[in-house]
Amino acid sequence: LAAELDVAFIWEVCSPAADVDLDFVALASEYFGRGPNAVQACAMLMCLQDSPIWFLRRGRGLFRPQSREHIDRALQALERRRRQDDMVQAWAKQLAENQWPQDWLDPQGLAGLVRPISLLLKPDKQSLAYRALELACQTRQLSAARLLLSCGQFASPLQLHQELFAREQFPKGLETNPPPIELDRAIAALKLPIDALDQAAVEAFSIDDSSTTEIDDALSLSISYANDGQTMSELCLGVHIAAPAMLLTPESRWDAIAKERMSTVYAPGQKIQMLPEAIVRCFSLDEGRLCPALSLYVRFNAQCEVIGEETRLEKVKVVANLRHDQLESSIDEEVIEAWERGEWPQPVLAEPVMQVLGQLWRLAKQLQAEREIVRGRPEPRFRSDFHFRIEADRVEIEQRRRDAPLDRIVAEMMILANSRWGRWLALNRLPGIFRSQSMGRARMTTHPIAHQGLGVGQYVWATSPLRRYADLVNQRQLLALATRQRPPFLQESADLHQVIAGFDARYDAYSDYQSRMERYWSMRWLQQLQNEASGQGGRFRAVALREQRARLRDAPLVFALPDMPDGHAGRGLMVAIVKMDLIDLTLEARMLAWDDEAIDANLGSDHATPPA
Repeated sequence: LAAELDVAFIWEVCSPAADVDLDFVALASEYFGRGPNAVQACAMLMCLQDSPIWFLRRGRGLFRPQSREHIDRALQALERRRRQDDMVQAWAKQLAENQWPQDWLDPQGLAGLVRPISLLLKPDKQSLAYRALELACQTRQLSAARLLLSCGQFASPLQLHQELFAREQFPKGLETNPPPIELDRAIAALKLPIDALDQAAVEAFSIDDSSTTEIDDALSLSISYANDGQTMSELCLGVHIAAPAMLLTPESRWDAIAKERMSTVYAPGQKIQMLPEAIVRCFSLDEGRLCPALSLYVRFNAQCEVIGEETRLEKVKVVANLRHDQLESSIDEEVIEAWERGEWPQPVLAEPVMQVLGQLWRLAKQLQAEREIVRGRPEPRFRSDFHFRIEADRVEIEQRRRDAPLDRIVAEMMILANSRWGRWLALNRLPGIFRSQSMGRARMTTHPIAHQGLGVGQYVWATSPLRRYADLVNQRQLLALATRQRPPFLQESADLHQVIAGFDARYDAYSDYQSRMERYWSMRWLQQLQNEASGQGGRFRAVALREQRARLRDAPLVFALPDMPDGHAGRGLMVAIVKMDLIDLTLEARMLAWDDEAIDANLGSDHATPPA
């Protein structure tokens, strides 16, 4: 009965009494006639309560007619909402049919210019576009990402993953190119300070992967002999680090670029540099260049014991950029052990370089042995890393030994430099960004704490200033000590803690993205093998992990395996891939049989070793 009452007519009758509170029983008497029954009175009460556009509730059973202006505005709002609801329904219908609404391409349209990525990442859930997408998703029983893909708004799941990451981490865009004229002037202004630096008496070489373009570090080694000219009496190791801190001073425009990114992003087939290319090219330790560098010189006696050290800001001639992926097949432990003894079974490199590498290998073994004594256990050996090569959407995955001789040399020299520079900061009571590890948990601090995982008393990240902001901050502190100037941080400050918090958050996000992209490309690699019918008829080798999970032997892909008996971690098996989803990055597999062929024991660990 309440729904049948003509509220507009009731308002017309009552509007002359706009300033008077009216009782619903009296209104029922006027509407139905004298003596309304309980049902009629109740119907009038419900009608008035459900019509706030027409009547304002003033108290128990009392109502006052709204003004004409209020009613007109409210009715216009209702009509606007009705039109919006109709539009949302129309857009949802188009989306459900895999069509992108034309209205969403018009910046002046009702919804404005709608960007697909904005509907997925922190969307405005009250917007008309999001309401339409949500309705279409309910109709199709699809997630928003799948529906947008089916509408052609992303060319592939890969583009979806990349754009989500870029929008979340780089809301201002990926371009970091500052005004070229201003940057050129800043770099040109460094010419005189760089020219004024002393030139190192040594020549250096770097060891990196072929894909590395930001060359942060290089090595040199000077050998002194006893009077007989044959017996080595002293070795002087040089660790030379690119010096972008000469340009990227605190609070400078260029520092702001690095501080916003915090680190270079690495993912299969993709790299997003922390610094603009012009700055990288200015400071990268490229072959054939005379480069500014912060150099640590550590002197060893014939027994490889440290007898002195010094840090200098200088120019260093880089004579070679060695690429370990091109050399590792020719330089194994047997070959480099021969070089250590002064034997050259095959001319892989120039004889002076082979001699230096042989002695660096001797130093690396000694340094590692000393660290293992502090660690209380040997470091894991024979671990493998997976390297992706992607060309024209074709995926190749290669395994590389993480402890190959050249890798071990570089790793030990960088650990030495980072620990000695950390000690130097500590002796001068200067804060820095130290990295420590205790009970298996790594964290950043502003003061030195032992790194139990590496077996050193203190450790800073200072050897990759072109790629990590933490290293750049530490280099400024070290540069000030080396040149006897005022350091940016004389004591712990909120700014330094803020840098640590920002770096940790960004670095974790970048690492998570790298892992997700490795998972994506591993699944693409599986699809590729299945399409080429070269996967042993859909059979793939894996190794059992804990909690009914497994990992492929030839790719860094971990997945659940519910039908595998538990308690067989580290054992080989064959699996069949049932289903893969490149959007959710999920994989379903089933166990076929045990495969007890000898496998790398480290494949049975659940997690990759985190960066030191």
